[in-house]
This record gives sequence, structure tokens and C-alpha cells, in this order.
Amino acid sequence: MEYFSRDGKPCPYGVWSEMLADGNYREIRMDELPNGIKVETCWLGVDGRSFYLRPRPIDRHLIFYTTVRFPKTGRRKRDDKYFRYATERDARAGHIAAARKYGLGRKSVRHSAVHRS
Repeated sequence: MEYFSRDGKPCPYGVWSEMLADGNYREIRMDELPNGIKVETCWLGVDGRSFYLRPRPIDRHLIFYTTVRFPKTGRRKRDDKYFRYATERDARAGHIAAARKYGLGRKSVRHSAVHRS
């Protein structure tokens, strides 16, 4: 398995594990929408292509992800959404797009205080 810093450069396992343990480094952005949906984007630092059960034709490392968590309603299982990105820039843009798609627009989003680079 390959390990990467937030700028996409390969790094040794020991460096990666220290960065992963740092929540300020790991979390890119977290928004809680008025409708109860949470949108969180994080740096994972490993090549997300490794997680697919079958090889997929992807030519870039996917080292960031966005999770859209829907509130649980009754006994129905949550149908969370996941998106993967190769660069921090793409991850930030994808996060904003997800918040807009599943929320009520940018003005209604409450942001958490996470590391901004």
C-alpha cells in the first residue's frame, strides 16, 4: 500500500501514521446542514484505489474523501454517500458541491472549526 501527504507526495508509513493521528491535519472541512445532514471531508492519505474489490480504470491516487451522513429516520438504514478525490483542491470543491446539493445552500451551512490550509 502507498501512503501520501495532503499535497499528494508519497511518504513513509511512520510519517503518514503521525499525520493521520492529527485531527487538524486529517480533517479538511465539516458542515452540519439545517436539515440534519452532515458533510465531512477528510484526508485519508492512502490510495483509495486499493479499496475497490475489482480493479477500476483510475489513473490518479484517490487520497481524500467526502462523506454525506443522513440522519437516521425510524428503523430504516441510513443511505450515506461517499465521494473520493485525488487532490485537496478537488476535495474542497466536492465538499461544497455536496453541501449545496444535500442542504439548503451555502448560507445555511454551519462550519466546524477544522484546519484550513
